[in-house]
Amino acid sequence: GFTLDMDAVFSLPGQTELEKFINDNFIDYIKYPEKYQRFKLKMLDPIMLYGAPGTGKTYAANALAKFLGWKFFTIDATQYRKPSVVVMENVDAYFSDVRYVRDDNDWTIEEVNATKQAIEDIEKKNCFVIMTANYREKIDSGLLDLFPNTFEISRPDADDIVDCFTSSFSRQELSLSCIKNLSTQLEGMSLNSVFKFIKMVKAELALDKNKKGRFNFDLQDTLNALLKKFLGFTLDMDAVFSLPGQTE
Repeated sequence: GFTLDMDAVFSLPGQTELEKFINDNFIDYIKYPEKYQRFKLKMLDPIMLYGAPGTGKTYAANALAKFLGWKFFTIDATQYRKPSVVVMENVDAYFSDVRYVRDDNDWTIEEVNATKQAIEDIEKKNCFVIMTANYREKIDSGLLDLFPNTFEISRPDADDIVDCFTSSFSRQELSLSCIKNLSTQLEGMSLNSVFKFIKMVKAELALDKNKKGRFNFDLQDTLNALLKKFLGFTLDMDAVFSLPGQTE
């Protein structure tokens, strides 16, 4: 059997819409299965996450599996056990709309139907299926019918990045002003990159923290050095590009 702490709340910094949806429609089912089974309601239908490469689609699925303490499998895994989070990654690269199937029949209608059947079989084993894609519009419509709930995973804005930092550090470790400054400089980067940088900061803080719980280095200088290393370059904030004779 599987139980989840009744007070547990799934957190996904930077993706508040998806976080709320999963808590309201999936985590609630896990906590109170009898309530749903009484009305013969099954676990949440599979969901699809779509967005440009590196935006954090697989990260979100993996975070859910870790929160639940479930195993994490991709669709090509040869074995999976319940309960599990099963991920179909980059399906748009393989399951284009069957109306545009090439003459060489790399992917046919039969193969799309076989995949649909595989998804249905996985669901019967009480597994939660997540499909990821870079381009939703390229996926065969028959396959999309199995995923009525879709969420676009976009690159986090500055406020999203602030959420990522505040969920990872206490105010004693990083002040809000420091976090906002970092978030502005990291804006436009993927969620994966943001958490990679957070991991770097955590390692640096752990390295320089003394026994009293205070830091014995210039924090801002250290963060600037980490940013320079992470971004690979720096640019003077007052610098202006000039091209004489080509003002437009």
